[in-house]
Amino acid sequence: PQTSGYLRRLRQIGGSKMTFAIAKVTDPDAGKLTLFADTKITDENDSTSNRRTLSNPGQKVVIVDDDIVVGFAGDTPASAVNRVAELRGQSVERIEDALRSLSAEMHETIGASKSFLVVARTPTPRITVIIRGQQEDRTAIQTGWIGDSEAFTAFSEVFQDSSAPTEVGLEERFCTAMIGLIGWEDVPTVGGYLVRVSGSSDRPFRFMPDTAVMMPDNIDGTIVQTTGGEATLEMSLAEGADPTRHVRLPIPGTSSTYSALAHYIPQAG
Repeated sequence: PQTSGYLRRLRQIGGSKMTFAIAKVTDPDAGKLTLFADTKITDENDSTSNRRTLSNPGQKVVIVDDDIVVGFAGDTPASAVNRVAELRGQSVERIEDALRSLSAEMHETIGASKSFLVVARTPTPRITVIIRGQQEDRTAIQTGWIGDSEAFTAFSEVFQDSSAPTEVGLEERFCTAMIGLIGWEDVPTVGGYLVRVSGSSDRPFRFMPDTAVMMPDNIDGTIVQTTGGEATLEMSLAEGADPTRHVRLPIPGTSSTYSALAHYIPQAG
């Protein structure tokens, strides 16, 4: 009921349609929080740019310091990066106040909406959502998200799938749902690369080096039943399909560049 009310409120105040970012307390005992975001930039006035999802990714997450990370959605993402970076050295309360004021100001400006997801790991886990100048503490729910409501619905269908094996843990289901949302590109405003930030009570927020393999789009799978009762899955490329395959290597910054993240694709140089 709380999630449904939150989704309804987001729709009523016009949630941003640029992206999707979500944070969750994935291990309450360890105080662990994980934030996911995609890297697709959607431009309503440039359909050509929208097709360059993999060659023109956009960073939508800023690690402010060891204890605070901010994700954002909305128009003009570069300005959001700069504004959040300017808030380094301030408390989470002052950061929230500043972003709430900016979000309210942008709400009055056509083509400049801003939503923020503020996550803090100390002294206790804290998740705050700021949309159109309104702030909501999502810590008790242990989940907060911003962006496209259609993306949240698609994400939830996988994350809450009751058919998932019982041994699959919360963090794994969380990650699998986000990988599927980005990879399948069923939601037009979400795509590109997976970005993950994690931190816990004894580990600072940092980008995670989640290596990914991009497979061809058109792969056939055939289940082969053996005489012993076992079954195997054989994969093959459909006739005439594009065989392109590449690897993506996320490279997080270190030391003073802890809030930098590069996506390196060896096959593309």
